Amino acid sequence: METKGASYSFTFREMKYLLFSKKKCPSCSGLLIKHKHYIVRTDMFDDSKTGNSVVKRDTPMKEWHYNFDCATCQSSFPLAELANKKG
Repeated sequence: METKGASYSFTFREMKYLLFSKKKCPSCSGLLIKHKHYIVRTDMFDDSKTGNSVVKRDTPMKEWHYNFDCATCQSSFPLAELANKKG
């Protein structure tokens, strides 16, 4: 199935953490390694117009997610959890 687009959904705090914060484990202060993965979804739009193109219902789209794994203690954290712990 060929995808027609991609979707990223960040809060301001998540974007700030992703771009500017040091990636240290909240449990052990070890190095966090970023893993980016996606899920292909077909239920994201209802025949909507975005810019100059029309996105049809059931169009396959990639929805991207970020997880961070600690190299020291083997813990795994989603981006939202790390951004909220940062304060």
